[in-house]
Amino acid sequence: MIGKGKAIAHGGNAINYVMHEDKMDRIVGRNLIDSDTPADILREFEMVNQYNYRCKNKYMRYEIGIAPQDIDKLKLGDMSKIARTFAHKMGLQNHQWIACTHKDSGKPHIHLIANRIGVMWVITLSSAFLAGYFIHERQQWKEKAMYWYQMYEEVKKK
Repeated sequence: MIGKGKAIAHGGNAINYVMHEDKMDRIVGRNLIDSDTPADILREFEMVNQYNYRCKNKYMRYEIGIAPQDIDKLKLGDMSKIARTFAHKMGLQNHQWIACTHKDSGKPHIHLIANRIGVMWVITLSSAFLAGYFIHERQQWKEKAMYWYQMYEEVKKK
């Protein structure tokens, strides 16, 4: 397995690319994301990364290539394990990410797009907002933050 990654600013383009119907084989992993469409996934990413306005490249794009000698050894579900293991080793447990396999090149590979802004940072920040006068404006954010926290707790148990 060979992985390469780069910080990028154009998260919408990257998500659209990895989920393009002519290229994508299937979604093999996701973390702290509910949505299935590129536009909705981007919206979820933006809900988190809007609170760090100083970060310019708010997304990470990874491509994970499978060694040619290992292709025949892969079993059903191995690509999902590879994506999760890679994300874990990259420290993305508290970050939103989506991983898809592609069928366009004839060589099995995984694309993983991650939000560089971690969810726990935002939940901590949102607590300060929710304590004050922002509570009426941030009700939707509060519900989403609580959902992310519950998902995070479930992932921690595994």
